[in-house]
Amino acid sequence: MSTPEASARPAPVYASPGSFTFAALAAAFCTLLLVSTIGATKGIRLGPVFTDGGVFVFPLTYVIGDILSEVFGWKAARRTILLGFALMMVAIVTF
Repeated sequence: MSTPEASARPAPVYASPGSFTFAALAAAFCTLLLVSTIGATKGIRLGPVFTDGGVFVFPLTYVIGDILSEVFGWKAARRTILLGFALMMVAIVTF
C-alpha cells in the first residue's frame, strides 16, 4: 500500500488570467463565436456538400475553450464562456 505522502498530488498551477495571452484568447473566442453564429445563416456549397458557414469556424471555439481551461484554469474559462454567452445575447437583441 502507498502512504498518504506518496499518493498526494500537488495542486495544479495555472497561468495568470491577467496576461495579454488570456485577453487575446478570450477576444478570439468571443469573436469566433459571433462570426460562427452570423455565418450559420449563410449557405456554402463545397462540391456536392451544402452546409452553413459556421461549420468551419465554430469548432475553433472548442479548441480555444480547451486551451483556456487547461492553461488558465476552469474559473477563467468559465468566465470567458459566460462573456461569450452575454455577447451572444447582445447580438440577438441587435440583429
